[in-house]
Amino acid sequence: MRLLNNFFKIESSNLAEGSAEFVICFNADSEIYRAHFPGQPITPGVCIVQTAKELLDQYLDYETELIGVKNAKFLSVIVPENGKTFTYSLKKITTEEATTKCQVVVTSGEAIYAKMSITCRQK
Repeated sequence: MRLLNNFFKIESSNLAEGSAEFVICFNADSEIYRAHFPGQPITPGVCIVQTAKELLDQYLDYETELIGVKNAKFLSVIVPENGKTFTYSLKKITTEEATTKCQVVVTSGEAIYAKMSITCRQK
């Protein structure tokens, strides 16, 4: 299930050689939040990782499949709020033989919400 334009939308992006920064907004009305948890929604860790993968796809301009996650640290709970944005910073993006690796940091303002390294393979 693709999350882009359903669970989250991209507000802006800044792409550079080997790095990217995406400012996104989570959709508080998403069906995912109705299940996790009704009345007090929080963003599931798996959705935080999937969002990073889909943003990497945007950077690469092709679809990938997630094949590895390392050092995933969820430091604060992401609560969807109307108008609140989160920045996904993708750093040290390297591709070798159709496999791409990058480091991801999720922030909002000064707060750090998650850090991880992901590995994806071109589909």
